[in-house]
Amino acid sequence: MVKKRCNDCNEENSIEVASNNFSLNEIPADIEKYYNPSKRCYIIQTKSLGEITMKPPTIGVMQVITKYIRAKEREQGAWDKAWIQVLPYITQEWRGFNDKSIFDGEVDFKGWDEKKYTVHYRLAEKLRIGVQQNMQVSCTSCGAGVTAPVDFPEGIKSLFVISDISGELL
Repeated sequence: MVKKRCNDCNEENSIEVASNNFSLNEIPADIEKYYNPSKRCYIIQTKSLGEITMKPPTIGVMQVITKYIRAKEREQGAWDKAWIQVLPYITQEWRGFNDKSIFDGEVDFKGWDEKKYTVHYRLAEKLRIGVQQNMQVSCTSCGAGVTAPVDFPEGIKSLFVISDISGELL
């Protein structure tokens, strides 16, 4: 339970951590119109960059990227955070995707101009899916929207993970 005061009437509201109090990120209509169901991705037409193919990241792609980042941090090596923010959205297939693919892509990325990066970054922002990091309810007193940010140390998925696995074992 989270307590949050209404900005309109100052009433203190109790917000239960429940699925109906979370909002989902939705892909905006101006991007959704570019969805190609047969290719299962967005083929976005732009004025200056031509056609850009993107899609929300798959679990397989994110696993490879996470492994790459952890290895770089373990080795205390540098990795380009700007590149990693765009990479999951432009990677279409996880099979064959590996550290060499990430490195080769980063070399290409270093040749991007500011406009190309900005367009890709903004499109990636619009393609984010999942649960927003805020809970929202109507004020019990005046009905105005009351929003409370939610921060889970292990991420929102930690709500669904058994923390004490020994209790599950026979």
